[in-house]
Formats: sequence, structure tokens, C-alpha cells
Amino acid sequence: MKTDAVGPRAVSAATGVSTDTLRHYERLGLLPRTARTPAGYRRYDPAVISRVQLIQRALVVGFSLKDLASVLRRRDFGQRARLLDMLEGRGMFERRPCVRRFRPVLHR
Repeated sequence: MKTDAVGPRAVSAATGVSTDTLRHYERLGLLPRTARTPAGYRRYDPAVISRVQLIQRALVVGFSLKDLASVLRRRDFGQRARLLDMLEGRGMFERRPCVRRFRPVLHR
């Protein structure tokens, strides 16, 4: 476990989502499985804060949790070209102009 890991309350305070929401996102695959202390407490990589903020912005512009889980899974496993093809095939960039802002994020 990383020494710079943060607890769920710190992630919650930094993002404005509840600890229950963090667990829900983890169950849905929106967040990676997290490390645990010997006592079983979750310890998140600090990068999770940025990911939760990305999830929150994506929900605001109209992504469903199911679509977002698929998008993030493909992004995480280096399938960006297929991901962009999928989104364009669904008309996400054309139907929802605010989704266009996510195109550069998906290339990271």
C-alpha cells in the first residue's frame, strides 16, 4: 500500500461525494479496486480524487453510470481509438455539445 494513500473521508471532502457513493462507484467499476489496511479500511490512491471529479462532470453532461463505466474501462486499458469510435457511433459528440470537452481527456 502506498504511504501517500488517502482515506474515504478525505476523498469525500475533496470531491463532495459521500463515502457511500465512493463504494458504489467502486462496485460499478468506475473506480479501481482500492487497497485495504490490515483492519480492512479502504485507502485510495490520491489520483482517485481527479477521477471522481471527472465522473461527476461526466454525469452532469449526460453520461449514464453504465456508459461511463464502459468509457473509463476502455480508457484504462488503452483502447482509446475504439472508445472514441464508440462515442462517435452513438452520436455523443454531436447530440451533446458539452460532451466534446471530454474528447481531450479521453486521449490521455
